[in-house]
This record gives sequence, C-alpha cells and structure tokens, in this order.
Amino acid sequence: MRAAWRLVLAMAVVGCGASVDPVVDSGVVPCVATFSGNYVDQSTSAYSCPHFSEGSSGWVFRAKVTAPTAGSTLNVSIPLGTTVGASSWTSADPRGDWEATSSRDPGCVYVAGTQATPTGGFTLTLTWVEVTTGAAHGRLEVEQSLHALPAFSCGPGDSESVVLTF
Repeated sequence: MRAAWRLVLAMAVVGCGASVDPVVDSGVVPCVATFSGNYVDQSTSAYSCPHFSEGSSGWVFRAKVTAPTAGSTLNVSIPLGTTVGASSWTSADPRGDWEATSSRDPGCVYVAGTQATPTGGFTLTLTWVEVTTGAAHGRLEVEQSLHALPAFSCGPGDSESVVLTF
C-alpha cells in the first residue's frame, strides 16, 4: 500500500510540472560545482551540467549552475570557435567575448569576462563531446571579481572561484 501511495504522489508531482532531478530518477552521473572564495558552497546535480551549441559564429559552451546555500546562480558563456572536440581553452586566448556572471542578495555581484574589469579568467577542458546532443564531459574553472554595492557587506575576500566537473 505504501508503494502505491508513493507512485500516486510521484505521478501528481510530475503532472503538476515539478521537475524531478534526473540524478535520483535514472542514476545519471551528476555535475559537481564547488564555490570558494567570497562564499563557500557546493552543488551536485545533473541540472548543473553544461552544454554547447552551434551558433552563427561557431560553437558556444554554456553553463547555468546554482549555489543552493548562497542563493546564487552562475551563468557562463564561452565561445569555442568553428570546431569543437576534446581540447582546452583559456581566457588568455579567447575565441570571442566570454562571460561568467552571478549575484546574490543583497547587492553582491560577481563578474568575469572579456568586457569585465578586471576580466577574471577561465580554463575549460573538454575530455569528451557529443556534437549531436550538445553533451560534454570535462572541467571548468572560473575566477570572478566581486562588485558590491556601497554599504553592503558580501563577506570576506573580493573574488569567487568556481570549479565545475561534468
């Protein structure tokens, strides 16, 4: 009887449009993001896994990673060029404008990218890619600078480091 109620509850949740973490449902290997520096947090979820897609000027790596305790979401966009495969990229040799931004309340903004001051940095290593699905395995390291609004205290330090393994 208990199993039947669980099934009914699961069907109701899915029917209401709630998302179910694929890590729990199918044994998918999660992506792990570790935040350190100005704040410390960790996220382990298949929803944190990045993807890449082909646009008008080449391939773009994208990631959206949530730091659950800090209440922050990191958004990353890195152009990879006209071909994609197992390789490494760094912010010292960008293929176009890249960015990594996040914020947390109240008044704490973390930025890095071609147009940011200071620019911060990234190292991206792809060890496996599947062009047809946009899936990849590898590691991303990002260094962001803290920009706090006047009179807001965001904690110790003036930068945030994020390491994403996927």
